[in-house]
Amino acid sequence: MIDDPEIINQLQKINQRLTLLTSSRKIAGRQFLSGIFHSIGSALGTLIVILAAVYLLSKIDFGDSINTYIQKLVPKSTEISVPLSVPSPGQP
Repeated sequence: MIDDPEIINQLQKINQRLTLLTSSRKIAGRQFLSGIFHSIGSALGTLIVILAAVYLLSKIDFGDSINTYIQKLVPKSTEISVPLSVPSPGQP
């Protein structure tokens, strides 16, 4: 066995530090804070991306292109002119 007091002292300090680091409460607290900061970061990142997209899309004028697209989709009304005064052949 090692009898060097300096090494034993260092090993005891390492043991105390490991005990503190592996404490269930400390681990749970770290995980909880990690989850909170991860959620906040994700929300802020999403907000920044959405704001950038809205800003860029607001600079593009979609009015004319959307208007012409809708006009192509909507069928135009057609007028059918049927002369009523001329009887069909074979009718009195």
